[in-house]
Amino acid sequence: NDYGPLMKASLTPLMPLEPILAELRAMGFILGVATNDSHLSATTHMTHSGVIEHFEDIIAADTVDVPKPSGNM
Repeated sequence: NDYGPLMKASLTPLMPLEPILAELRAMGFILGVATNDSHLSATTHMTHSGVIEHFEDIIAADTVDVPKPSGNM
């Protein structure tokens, strides 16, 4: 089943994320995400939320040998 349309209809950030992330990047922070989600799902969520361009890297459970909470992730 394709849950994409349902996810997009129900995924709403609790606050505007773009201004916060833009400010962090302007301050020199390099942003990344570590998630137990799949890379495809994480990038889909972040794209839909309009924030993916702020992140340098997305490390997902399916892109590492040992996922979170391993310290080696």
